Amino acid sequence: MVRLPATGIEVDSLIAPALEALLHARAALTQLEEAPPTSSRWKEATPYQSQLALARRHVAVAELSLRSARLRALNVRLEKLRGARRNSVVGELQPVPGELFTLPPRPFPQPQPLL
Repeated sequence: MVRLPATGIEVDSLIAPALEALLHARAALTQLEEAPPTSSRWKEATPYQSQLALARRHVAVAELSLRSARLRALNVRLEKLRGARRNSVVGELQPVPGELFTLPPRPFPQPQPLL
């Protein structure tokens, strides 16, 4: 667990960098949205619109990065909970002795006859 300096909340260390980036991106977007250009001339409004679009893209990328980090953190927790071990030679997951059950591999679906 890591404490975020911007908010003071504790989050998983795998999620912290992505959450920090999202907070910064949203702050930059909010700052741009709260201070639109005062002039209505299109020459001054065009750079503002491009900055606003870029800030929105940064927020979208940061949100996707946070989702990815959350999935990675969940995978780490899942592997710890399952007690999975890696085979050092092949590199595939091995079932833990005493595990309640393992799912068999799913067969390929067979084509259905046309009626």
